Amino acid sequence: MITTRHTLWFVAAFASAPAVAAQTSITLMHDNDEWEHTEREYASGSRLSVVSRDWGKADWAQTFARWLPGIEPAGGLSAGFGAGHYFYVPENINTTAPVPSQRPYAGWLHGSALLTGETFNRQDTWKLDVGVIGPSSQSEQMEEFFHNIFSGRDMLGWDNQITDRLGVNATWERRWQRALAAPGAPGGPAPGR
Repeated sequence: MITTRHTLWFVAAFASAPAVAAQTSITLMHDNDEWEHTEREYASGSRLSVVSRDWGKADWAQTFARWLPGIEPAGGLSAGFGAGHYFYVPENINTTAPVPSQRPYAGWLHGSALLTGETFNRQDTWKLDVGVIGPSSQSEQMEEFFHNIFSGRDMLGWDNQITDRLGVNATWERRWQRALAAPGAPGGPAPGR
């Protein structure tokens, strides 16, 4: 069983690791509705990810890139890994009884693998998240830990959270860069490309 202490140790150790190359990015994100007292079906989320162009040169990354639409196994390939933890609550957090018309209490703890391919005018990212939803996500413990530190409001219905389930989420995102600029125009590709 993963405890809050183990989760925090992992995040601290991972975040303090030195960048493996000059073209590596490390992202740590956290948001929390408690800051505005607006817990309305989403309460908090954190994500740590590390993406590297060097990892994109690995054989496994090149192999997957050939299978995925939109990504070309060339010099613009990056690969990465991440971890995320999110939790969701009903709008009414002041009752211990289930609230049938509102979202149930739930947590989502997952690991991620991703590939990002870039060309001169677009970026394609494929991401696979695999994790657990429910009590094994340790969301109740994380909520209590942080709300004790920051004097947050108690959420009384965690005994009603959904049962443990496997969660798998695959996403593909495409972003266009300079899509509207004509060849030779400022911000556009060089003529002949």
